Parts: sequence; structure tokens; C-alpha cells
Amino acid sequence: MTGAQPPGAGSEQEASRWVRSMFARVSGRYDLLNHLLSFNLDRYWRRNTIRRVRHVLSRPDARVMDLCCGTGDLLLALARESGGPVLGSDFCHPMLLEARRKIESSSPRPALVEADALE
Repeated sequence: MTGAQPPGAGSEQEASRWVRSMFARVSGRYDLLNHLLSFNLDRYWRRNTIRRVRHVLSRPDARVMDLCCGTGDLLLALARESGGPVLGSDFCHPMLLEARRKIESSSPRPALVEADALE
């Protein structure tokens, strides 16, 4: 295995399980932690990302996928700017539940799917 690896993980599958479990444990507090620990740089990062891809998002034939969408903040920003369908995917079910909660009160509503990007 190459790259970052959690302590004790001997394989990609073990590392994946560890990461999924860690995100599941913090899913209800993830947004708050993200804002606090990044000193709100996460908000800047999302705005900058949207600005950089706006020319693609505005096309009527745009198809957008937020892979590893977590709680859906970037996904919702992409959906607001996109001229086409937007899909969010994550492998951590509790994170997707948080994203679904946000999506229920948004318009347009992006679609969500639970899937592992490594698969």
C-alpha cells in the first residue's frame, strides 16, 4: 500500500474501513469541526472551487459528480450553479444522511448514491 495509511491498517480494505468508521463517528459534528479546524477556510475553498469550474457548470449539457461528497456542502453549491444534473457520492452512510438532511430543504435537489470510490 502506498500513500497515507492509518496506524495498524495492513491493507487498502482495512484503511478504507478505518476511514469510513472515523467519518461515521463525526458525521453529526463534521460541518462544525470543518469550520472550526480550518478557521473557515473550507468556505473559501468551496467558493473558489465553484468560481474555477463555473464555466463548465453553466453549460446546459453539464453533468456533475461530487465524489466523496461527505455532508454535501460542495454538492449543494455545485447544484445551485449547474445547468444540468448533479450527483453526490460517498462511502460513509452517516455522512450521506447528513447530506440528505440538507438536500431536503434545497432547490435544486442533487441526487445521492452510496458508493466506494475505490471500487
